[in-house]
Amino acid sequence: MPDQQGWLSYIKFELRHNKVDHATQIFKWFVQCHPKVLAWIRYAKFEMTNGEIGSSRNVYERAVDELADNKEAEQQFVAFAEFEERCKESEHARCIYKFALDHIPDLYRKFVGFEKQYGDREGIEDAIVVKRRFQYEDEGRKNPLNGSITLG
Repeated sequence: MPDQQGWLSYIKFELRHNKVDHATQIFKWFVQCHPKVLAWIRYAKFEMTNGEIGSSRNVYERAVDELADNKEAEQQFVAFAEFEERCKESEHARCIYKFALDHIPDLYRKFVGFEKQYGDREGIEDAIVVKRRFQYEDEGRKNPLNGSITLG
């Protein structure tokens, strides 16, 4: 079981010999051996670089399935949403952010920024409501006996 650098060197070797299919297979083994967020992101970017948008999307989707409960999942969700933004699929990106918010409440800042860039007034208001809901729930967890929780 090589370390990450060993896998990446093997991939570079195959690419120097124009064996993209071999490099793709090695990436599949790499993420199985090292199921880390950065490994999955690197694999998805590799697919995108080779013009395989559908394959890249599949890699991001598999990564979400594998890593949704990982403590580094926020980075995975952001990378996936940004990929969809680059592909001019703002509706897909919006869905990813909304799905991610169920797993990672701190992601709302990125979601609000996304809505300000791509959304309409209703989308921005929805994002702000989500933010306030998380603030309210967080305050409730911190002080469950406080009956006068206010949002700012």
